[in-house]
Parts: sequence; structure tokens; C-alpha cells
Amino acid sequence: MARSLRMFLLLSLTIILAGHGRTLLAQEEIKDTDSDDPLVKQVETASARFELRGTEDGKPMTAVTVMRWRNDIRRQEGIALMRLWTRDGRPVAQASIYPWNGTIIHEFDSLTDGGVFSAFDGEASTWSPEAAGVEFREVPDAPPPADSPVARLRQMKSIADSFQAVMTGWKADKSDREVLRVLPRELYRFDAKALKAAESPIHDGGVFAYVQGTDPEIVLVLQANETDRGSRWEYAFARATSGGLEVKLQDEIVWSAPQNYASHDPSAVHFSTSEPLN
Repeated sequence: MARSLRMFLLLSLTIILAGHGRTLLAQEEIKDTDSDDPLVKQVETASARFELRGTEDGKPMTAVTVMRWRNDIRRQEGIALMRLWTRDGRPVAQASIYPWNGTIIHEFDSLTDGGVFSAFDGEASTWSPEAAGVEFREVPDAPPPADSPVARLRQMKSIADSFQAVMTGWKADKSDREVLRVLPRELYRFDAKALKAAESPIHDGGVFAYVQGTDPEIVLVLQANETDRGSRWEYAFARATSGGLEVKLQDEIVWSAPQNYASHDPSAVHFSTSEPLN
């Protein structure tokens, strides 16, 4: 009897973990399953097409692919991916790159509150935002950043969990509101060595995503900043979709973005461009 009960509990736990694990492992599953798909290869190649450089010194920024996904709800073909560019250990910009209606879309967003950069396709400048992309604010009632990196990561995850994110949808009356969930793992952790080498007042941070399924719709940047009033946690949000977005903290709206905001203005902080599929 005891053995049967243990087997039942083990089987139940396996089923539960498998259900949760499908979402958490979706990125790896997609990559492994579709690695020989020509469309996947074209998206991967397109993701490396653009280079971001500092406007003043012309130095290229570090690029890294931080996630892959497929949005079956929107009948997306192939896979999509998110590319992040960093400088001095901090995120500067991101792009969602995905196939859509016979094209590959590059949807860029600035993640910096200062500094100037440009995106280059070869030697041609294609995107150079003229304004800050995000505004950092102090996280209300948050404890000071902890002493250890492990403890600070726990703090960041707790802060990310405390926000309630919603995609307000595509209908004019916003009746198709959809609650987004935060991915349990950060997309990117600030590079501590690079921060220190740059003598930055920022000594830690992370990038998180709020998703529909596994499709990122909102990006959250958290940073531990050393200020005149001591060390504190700061946050900033950026869009990763053309849908309407809203974020609350303790029932108060702290950030929002209007729907259908797709810009082809190369001086805008949110910029979209496309190329035909081969």
C-alpha cells in the first residue's frame, strides 16, 4: 500500500512538472526541433544583420540572443528571437526579430535613459533614436540591494513578480485585455566586471520579460544604482509589441503604452523595419 502511494505521488509529481516544464523549456525545444528549418536559419541570419555603435566613438556594442519563441496564437511561422545589445555591462537596446506575411520584421526598442547610439546595416545608419528610450524610477518600498549577487537576483525576481502586466489588446474599447506573466528567469544579467571597469554607479541589474505564452510583450529593466541617498533599486519598462500595454504596482498604473504604435521613423525610440523572405 505504501509503495503504491509513493508510485502514485511520484507519477503525479512527474505530470505536474512536465506541465510546467513545457513552457520553461520552450525556447530550447524550438531551437533543437527547428534547427534545420530554412526559415529558422533565415531568421537567425537576419538577427546578425544589424550592428549597434556608439555615436560619439563609433565603438560596436555587444550583441546576444537572449530568447527564442513561437507564438501559435498569432499563427506565426517559424520562430522569433530577441536580440539584446549591451555596453559597459548594461543593456542599451533590444529587437524582436520574426517572420510575418512574407517578410522578416526587426522591431527595435531603446532601453537606455541616456547616451546616443545608431544601428547600422553594413555602413548605412538605419536607426538612431534622438530621445531616451526609458525612464528609470525608484522601486517603491524596496529594500536596498543586498550584498551578494545571489541575494540581489532573488530581490530582482521578487520585484519583477510584484508588477501586474496587461496587454490591453487590439480592440478600440480594450475589451480584449490579456494578463501577461513574467518569465521565471531573467533574460540578461548585467556584467559585473564590465560595470566595475566602467566605474559605473550601477553595480547590478537584470532584464525580465512579460509574455503571452512565451512571446515577450513587455521588457523590464532593473538596476541597483548607487545614489547620493544610498544604494537603491530602480526600474524601467519598454514595449516589445505594437499592442497596447499597461503595468500596475499595488493597483496603481506605473507605466503604459498606446496600442498600434508601430513607427518607421528612424529617429524614434521604437522603430520597425522589414526585409523580404528569400
